[in-house]
Formats: sequence, structure tokens, C-alpha cells
Amino acid sequence: MSDRVLRADIVRTLPDFSLTASFDVGRETLVLFGPSGSGKSLTLQALAGIDRPDGGRITLGADDDEVVLFDAQQGIQRKPQERRIGYVPQTLALFPHLSVLENVVYGLRRQPRPAREEHGKRLLALMRITEFADRLPRQLSGGQQQRVALARALAVEPRLLLLDEPFTALDGPTRRELGAQVRRIHDERGIPVLLVTHDRDEAFALADRIAVIDQGRILQISSREDAFARPLSRRVAELVGIENVLPAIVRGVTPNALTVEWGATALTVRGDHTALDPAPGQRLDLAIAASQLLVLKDDLPLGESSGSVAEGRANVIEVRAAQTEMARDTVRMELLPIRPPSTTALQLELPAYVYYRLGLDSRANFAVQLKPEWLHPMASS
Repeated sequence: MSDRVLRADIVRTLPDFSLTASFDVGRETLVLFGPSGSGKSLTLQALAGIDRPDGGRITLGADDDEVVLFDAQQGIQRKPQERRIGYVPQTLALFPHLSVLENVVYGLRRQPRPAREEHGKRLLALMRITEFADRLPRQLSGGQQQRVALARALAVEPRLLLLDEPFTALDGPTRRELGAQVRRIHDERGIPVLLVTHDRDEAFALADRIAVIDQGRILQISSREDAFARPLSRRVAELVGIENVLPAIVRGVTPNALTVEWGATALTVRGDHTALDPAPGQRLDLAIAASQLLVLKDDLPLGESSGSVAEGRANVIEVRAAQTEMARDTVRMELLPIRPPSTTALQLELPAYVYYRLGLDSRANFAVQLKPEWLHPMASS
């Protein structure tokens, strides 16, 4: 990440909700990810100047060109139109009585009309909606309206782009196309983008970094890979969709490995765990995604060679399928360990063709491996 552009410390207290959020955004796409009601939209409204925080400070720009947008101590609160921030709210807020072109150039009313319209037409071309310039918003599809809202947000040559659930109501292909368009805009213009979503696939596809927020608090800010594979807590793991979070007790510690007990099952965890500073007897949680469980075939994990039998045997658990859920391309299974017996289930997800190739539709029992380097230890909550 290059120089920081947005610095935000936001404190907002409402009768039934409080928000405390601190983060920086460089010339990147930061996805604010969390469930409904977690404070995502309120954060964007504070940045855009629509909502006034109760405390904190918001600045925009590099160190040599920094503008204070809000400062509670100094009593500074710049108006939205003074911030040069492009903002696309969930409702899009298009003016129903104005044409597409008039909507796009609405924020440029102080410019001469010819220059304003020329700029607007360039943005319509960028968004591939030139032919709709004279139409009203109600005459457009949802995806076309989203493009108009994006074009209007870009019309002010923003120093920051805020997108609040921009693709929620759209079909899959349109979502992917507009997501790619947002990435292109970011790459071409080099401005920071803060995008709000509660969709995991969208968050992973669009983020450079992810800020996981819940109940008005940011729980983790990290690369998208770390957020989805190395969460800091059980709650983050739940929010990003890691299906297996196993309570365990540390039994042995070496510089690059842990030995733990999950119920009556001994497991090995490999990797750098110095930040966790584990000790024998300590409780922790282990996270591993359902798609990371390996099903054994012919006594070896799928893809392992006979030369790695000893390594391949680590964390092998015999299971039976308690429940199977079929989808078009994938299969999800709830597995119960057999030896030692356990009522704590493991979740497995695999492509449908692998499910049939391994004969899992006809095998009463089979074995899975929790690869030591894929188990992620977290402080117990």
C-alpha cells in the first residue's frame, strides 16, 4: 500500500447503537465487511458529511496535501459538497425527474453548460450507457441505474469513492461486470475506494484489504487473504464464513508447531504462532474452511504421493456423513468423527464431480485430513 490518503477516527452514539471506527485507506480498495446493522452505512455517511460524528477526526489527502473534513475538538465539519467525495448510497438517490445526463452532471452546476455536458458524456461512455443519456431513471434497468450513480459519483473528480452495497439488487452477471468496472476505475484513477458489502464473494473479489466490522466495532483489518484464512477471533471466522471453528487445548509447543487436543482427538498445527504466545494447558480455537478438508482415497489424501505417507497421516480423522446437501456444482456434508466418537460435527464442501469420483455417495465411512499447515489457531473467545 502506498501513502495513506484517508485517515478516519469516528465516534458516533445513537440511542440504541454506538460506532467506534478507526482506519486508514491508501490508494486501494478497502472493503468494509459485516452483517446488516453493524455500522457500515453509518461509517460512509460520516465520511461523506451526511452524518456528523460525536467525536474523532477525518482527514483526506497525503501529508503534504491533507484536508481536515471533520474534527470534533476544533469544531470542523465540512459540507458534503466541499469534500470532493464520490458517494453512491444504497438507494442510489437518482433524481427521478432528471435525465441520465442531467443526473450525472448535477454536481457540476457551476461549470458552463457545454463543458458540463461534455464531461458528462465522457462518463456515460466510460460506463457504456451513452445511448441512455436522455432517458429518465425509471426507464432503466437496475444495472443501468447503478452505472448512472457511479458516473455521477465520478463527475466531481473525487479524491475518495464511497460505495454502499452497490450491487445488492443485481443479478450475478451484472454484479460481476460492474465489479470489474469498479476495479478498472480504481486502477485508472488511483483514488482510494471504500466499499461496503455483506457479501463474502463480493468482498473477496473486490478488496485489496478488508475491515471486518460487527456491532459498531472493527474486529480486524487485514489483506483479504488473511481475513478469510487467518481470522483473529471466532467471531471474525464466523462472519467471513469459516465453517469449522474447533475448541482445543494446547498440549505441546515447539517453535513451528503445536500439539493440541480437540475433544479426545490429538491434532498438530504448523506455522508461526509466536503472536499467539501459546502455553501448555491454554485454550484456543482452530479455524479451517469446509473447502480445506481433504478426503482420503486409498489411505492417502487426494493428490499425495506414496513418498509422503508419514506426512499425509497427520490429523487424519475417520468420519461418517450425518447430512448431505446437494447443489448444482458443489456438495456440502456434515461429518461426525467415529474414532474417537464425537458429537461435534465437521463441515466439508467439495465439487460435485469430486464427490462422485471418490464414491462418497456409497461410502458409509471415510477419512478426512485437517492439514496441519491449514489449521489456524486463534485466542479462545
